[in-house]
Amino acid sequence: MLRDTGVVLNPEELALLGNVFDQAMASLPSAMRTRANGSEIAKNILESAAAGERDPIELELAATMNLTVVVRTVAVPTVTRRYAHPAFAR
Repeated sequence: MLRDTGVVLNPEELALLGNVFDQAMASLPSAMRTRANGSEIAKNILESAAAGERDPIELELAATMNLTVVVRTVAVPTVTRRYAHPAFAR
């Protein structure tokens, strides 16, 4: 857990981690840009940084692990036919 590591990050490292976060979020489809996935990405980046990772590519790969895919169902509209002309009424 990150709280137990006692990691200190300098301003350049924080800027790197912020850029990696922004890039990881931007790379996701819009349906996956959720608050939960943002939290997971931030957690993954911080855990990787706490383990000593500083390579932006590796950090971004780690950032996108274990994300939740949101599946949205779309209701198919039903069509009710009404005919105005009496000759077409049933």
